[in-house]
Amino acid sequence: MRLAVAVSPHLDDAVFSAGATIRALVTAGWRVRVVTCFTASVGDLSPFALSTQLDKGLGADVDYMAVRRDEDTAACGVLGAQPVHLPLPEAPHRGYTSARDLFAGVHDDDRIADELGTALAPHLAGADVVLAPQAIGDHADHRVVVDVVAALARRVLWWRDTPYVLRCPDAAPWVGVPPGPEQALDIA
Repeated sequence: MRLAVAVSPHLDDAVFSAGATIRALVTAGWRVRVVTCFTASVGDLSPFALSTQLDKGLGADVDYMAVRRDEDTAACGVLGAQPVHLPLPEAPHRGYTSARDLFAGVHDDDRIADELGTALAPHLAGADVVLAPQAIGDHADHRVVVDVVAALARRVLWWRDTPYVLRCPDAAPWVGVPPGPEQALDIA
């Protein structure tokens, strides 16, 4: 059985951006693994991280990442994919202090790429194809994922990131995405 691995920066990116493709692969007999990179629960939230939780109506005492991991597991179940949650912290837990900061590039002192490469490599081994984001929207976590996947994987199909591509349909992929032809997939 062929293996596809979708590398999702966050606990919704693969489902939102490539869910129909994932389901089509499963229906065609592929085994699909969705590896989500930044899923760690963090106890002492920074003010920015806490604000992103509170603005969704969740109290400060809720383990927001546990809720999201449960949602992701359910979504992957609907698609027929195997979820894998890597225990790495999202950018707001690594020193990014605002929405503007998240989309202004990867901090020079952010060393998460090395940890991500080590954690992700075993999940990509043996994959017939890897699905990954183009980092449309320039989110720091998405850029890191692009750079790590480009360094590790041999055959990658790069998806356009939802919801960012909806806001800017003509946005170019992050420079870490190798050049190649773009091809729309019929997912009807």
